Amino acid sequence: MLLELKQVGYRTATTKIVNNISFTLQRGEFKLITGPSGCGKSTLLKMVASLISPDIGVILLEGQDITTLSPEAYRQQVSYCAQTPALFGDTVYDNLIFPWQIRHQRPQPTAFADDLARFELPETILQKPITALSGGEKQRIALIRNLQFLPKILLLDEITSAL
Repeated sequence: MLLELKQVGYRTATTKIVNNISFTLQRGEFKLITGPSGCGKSTLLKMVASLISPDIGVILLEGQDITTLSPEAYRQQVSYCAQTPALFGDTVYDNLIFPWQIRHQRPQPTAFADDLARFELPETILQKPITALSGGEKQRIALIRNLQFLPKILLLDEITSAL
């Protein structure tokens, strides 16, 4: 079993946002989480991404409680692409080189060009300031960054909302 949630819940001081969620995910399996706006879909994904901690329940990755794993090791296996893309640094290049830097690796010479072309972006965008990108460009750059190294689990939170 790749991922297992056991009676996971999350609440604020006054509101239950996610309550008693349990499910499993096998290797190669896809899950689609649907529901009305505000029902906790993004909160659930953030818990699986280990960006917030559940108040109750446990999340297991390959049988191991994710709270026992280092955040760096976990996030290399479970990648989260948010509805609102979070870019950092000054340029597109800063965002795409980051996954390579944290792994202490150098990118393949054609890695960025191939990925940019796959998402219909010109190679010249690498030096473009992130403040000059459209919403759709930001979303594609964030997705490319998450796909530089294929994770065991890829969490996509309304990924096409800006495309």
